[in-house]
Amino acid sequence: MKQWRETGDLNPRPHGGGQKLKLTADQIILLGDLVQEKNDATLDELRKQLEEKTQAVVSNSTISRILKRLNLTRKKKPTR
Repeated sequence: MKQWRETGDLNPRPHGGGQKLKLTADQIILLGDLVQEKNDATLDELRKQLEEKTQAVVSNSTISRILKRLNLTRKKKPTR
């Protein structure tokens, strides 16, 4: 109703754009290289290595989302 009162139109507004990536393209490539070097590293280990090499401070969740974009899934072992 507010949009109708303000603009006289009920068509959906365009998407706002979303949040930008926290890492640059070079940092994402470096993260992929770190995974190739040591593919059994935890997210925390990868985050610390990335921070040491680039001074980029990000969370484990960000690392996980970037790895998902790179189609790198985490290794799953069955419990015994």
